[in-house]
Amino acid sequence: MSHPTALKKIRLKTSNIKSNIDSSQQILVKKIDSITYNQPNYIKRLYKEVANTNPDNASVIYDYIIAEQTEINIKESTTGDKIKKLCWLSKYLSHKSFHSMTKQEILDYLNNLKKPVSDDPKHKSIGTYNGRQMVFLKFFRWLYNPDEPDHRKRITPPCMIGVKVLISFSRFLTIPYASSKELEDSVPK
Repeated sequence: MSHPTALKKIRLKTSNIKSNIDSSQQILVKKIDSITYNQPNYIKRLYKEVANTNPDNASVIYDYIIAEQTEINIKESTTGDKIKKLCWLSKYLSHKSFHSMTKQEILDYLNNLKKPVSDDPKHKSIGTYNGRQMVFLKFFRWLYNPDEPDHRKRITPPCMIGVKVLISFSRFLTIPYASSKELEDSVPK
């Protein structure tokens, strides 16, 4: 039979560990609340889902948003947009750590956004792809170079090298056609 004092010490240690976890989780929730107080509820829920599944990813998102607010004073709408896109990436990759994401995994996520031309004749999914690619590029450059104060000097990490913005040819199709006669008439003489 175990000694009552030994059991009491084990319960106390277990209680302290749980208390430390609860305390760090509470701090994270307060941090999340501090940057999402003006955000729609679905963004708050999405962000807290990431925090419950992978607190490290949630902390990284928080640190990134604070850095962006400090460096370039991003708007509330931009804050929400970046949180949302980074949470979707984390969720798509089963909340894998941002630090261990590979180029192929990021490309898989982005390519999953593209739709066939028959379903997307105006190539809106290319715009979605490009918007997320730009957020991810800036985020991963910060993640791998957080101490570089000038965001333009941050080096692109291996997970984003070659992940390029796509060209949508639909925008060229919307340029109005002008006949050569109309062009000649529009030139001052």
